[in-house]
Amino acid sequence: MKPATREELRAEIPAVRDPNPVAILDRLESLIASGLNVGLVEKRTGISESTLHALLDDRERSSLGMVRRDNWFDERNPSKPGPLDNARRDLHRLNAWMDADADERRKMAARQYTEIETGLYIAGLAMEALEKKRLFHLIGGYGICKTTTLQRFAGKHPMTHETPGAVFLALTEEDRTPAQVYRRVGEAIRISEKFQTRGRSLGQRVRNTLRPGDLVIVDEANYAFERGTWATLRDIFDSSQASLMMVSNTTSNGFVKRNQDELGAFLSRARTRLIDRNQASDGERYARALGYTCPRIIAEAARIVTVRGANGGMRTLAKAFEDAEQMATQKGVAVDLAIVKEAAKINSVFFR
Repeated sequence: MKPATREELRAEIPAVRDPNPVAILDRLESLIASGLNVGLVEKRTGISESTLHALLDDRERSSLGMVRRDNWFDERNPSKPGPLDNARRDLHRLNAWMDADADERRKMAARQYTEIETGLYIAGLAMEALEKKRLFHLIGGYGICKTTTLQRFAGKHPMTHETPGAVFLALTEEDRTPAQVYRRVGEAIRISEKFQTRGRSLGQRVRNTLRPGDLVIVDEANYAFERGTWATLRDIFDSSQASLMMVSNTTSNGFVKRNQDELGAFLSRARTRLIDRNQASDGERYARALGYTCPRIIAEAARIVTVRGANGGMRTLAKAFEDAEQMATQKGVAVDLAIVKEAAKINSVFFR
């Protein structure tokens, strides 16, 4: 038997189904208390501010015919109970908007960060580096969530004047000299704000500022290998008390192999960790975090996320779902498996 679609289920809901007024008004009050602007509610729902205030105010609510929050009828005329059409309509509209808004905020939060197995593993490496002096070289596939995870980790364990912690920086094509790399690290650790910064050169000041328990996370470290500034990272690790985590993509593998004589002594000290793709459970968790319950869509998310290379990973999966939702909206239908596959295929055309 074919399962009912969301639209079919909605069609079965009675047109005159009263939501719980108490729950709706309590929910609205909670949102306003947390900073929601009543004017925004009016703009999004079409319900005037005066009506919204009347719904929330015990004394003014009687002007709408509601004596109590949970009462649709005028108790002053119990012999002639009549539905409060306007109030019912406004509460239905308010309830629908709050549901849609909560769904969108949940999706936004899921897109910003969803806790997945691969992310937990990467964060675990960073935590180890905070607790012990470590040199990590994390080599990861495209879009598996390295950057997002480590940026979030550094934000949750910040380096401050009082306590050691982590800083995150990403090298770019412009970082070609040791001085430029030291400048980037100095900016990340806010060296100009430190109270006791010693050293004649910028490199000395950077190395002397770092403390036990500090962790410098260098994303796009493949630039350091390609530009020859890897020795700067070596000096930061060797001559300071901090840990260092170098994060690069799989392109660094070939360079390291071709230059083993030069890099061997440095990288032999590193704990190298290779993550070439995401786990299937990463895609499943992400799909569920977005609110999907269809087993076939969840299975497709698990398949997409485990594909090696630029056609897979969390980044590809996130784009596929976002594009699928836009495509479904344009077609006026719900997201289904075919639309998800179509969206994923569009994003992978370039890499064929």
